[in-house]
Amino acid sequence: MFFCLVAENPRAQRQRLDNSGNVREESYIRIPLPESEQAYSDIDGHQMKEILQEVVAISLRSRDDGNKYWGRISGTKYEKMAQSWTESKYRALGMKDIHKQVFNLSPQWFSTSWDVQFVNEEKTQTFDSLLPAMRSSPTPKEGLDLEAVWVGTGSSADFSGRNVRGKAVFIHSIPAPGSMGHSASESWEGSICRAQEAGAAAIFVIYGVSDNFAIWQSLGRGITVPGFFMGYHDGTVVREMLGRGERVCVHMKVDVEIHEELTS
Repeated sequence: MFFCLVAENPRAQRQRLDNSGNVREESYIRIPLPESEQAYSDIDGHQMKEILQEVVAISLRSRDDGNKYWGRISGTKYEKMAQSWTESKYRALGMKDIHKQVFNLSPQWFSTSWDVQFVNEEKTQTFDSLLPAMRSSPTPKEGLDLEAVWVGTGSSADFSGRNVRGKAVFIHSIPAPGSMGHSASESWEGSICRAQEAGAAAIFVIYGVSDNFAIWQSLGRGITVPGFFMGYHDGTVVREMLGRGERVCVHMKVDVEIHEELTS
């Protein structure tokens, strides 16, 4: 069996997207089930997606209510909304013995505001994909002004001979297949730990997948410097500025609150 891949022209590609830039439902390929798999024919992927969108709507409610750190976060009313949604689905299925068990949460990290500006010789800009690393430290109230330095994937060879002390270190991290792990983490390349050990004042992790996807994730155990994750597209802009020999200064402010006595 042979497959032929034909590149579509940009106009045809745009026709597959709706006004929000999302792929239209009718543009997805539907592959018929073979006879041996007909036992699963009543599983409706479109219906599953509609159910998932009900859960996503709870997260979007958190965002639309003005929370910068948003979602179905443990200890918040949006987690409780997700619990109620789940219970309603169980009851609709006819389940009877349903109860909730409340437990105390450890102190919870919440980033309430952040601002990061990149200043070079020509202009000042910021990037929408920037997300504070979870459980990372806040900056001083006046913020930090740091010189940016790019260290590639952050291997020992990338750091060799580089002075990153007191600077904002930018690492291009490669996602691990099938998980939210990535190459800069302690369990793989150890780039984030290496940056802190070398005296970095802040750590930026470029999440190396296409488009501009970034994640809410911590920098790892024992990392005390403030940090951010940012999308591949935005990270490439910073890399190209530095690649042209420009001096890039990062002005960053991160405010963090620790909420205690929350339950889940």
